[in-house]
Amino acid sequence: MSRAVDRYLELTPGDFPYLRRLAIVERVGKVGVDIDIEMEFYGDRERCLVVRCSGVRNLVFRQPFTTDMKLHSLHVDDVSSRQLEDIQFRVRDLEEECLSFSCRTFDAELRAT
Repeated sequence: MSRAVDRYLELTPGDFPYLRRLAIVERVGKVGVDIDIEMEFYGDRERCLVVRCSGVRNLVFRQPFTTDMKLHSLHVDDVSSRQLEDIQFRVRDLEEECLSFSCRTFDAELRAT
């Protein structure tokens, strides 16, 4: 497992199930898009988990059936050993299956809002 995935797991991502913001940004001259995801803490709108990914490919987004989009278990796999061109991580929502993608870089941090 990579340091980026270890750091992400240390932030207890399961405590941040509510999607606050999902931004998809295309940058001129770059392969793939960048994605920023902000997740809210249970019952506390003052803290959020921010996930940033660049070089995103194979993006799949399925709108959930409920009004609140939850990503209870955003799972990150280090796939660098598979030697896929410019792909280091695979990110998936295991519970709702509404979001999945591959990416070159992955980073996460806690932020006060």
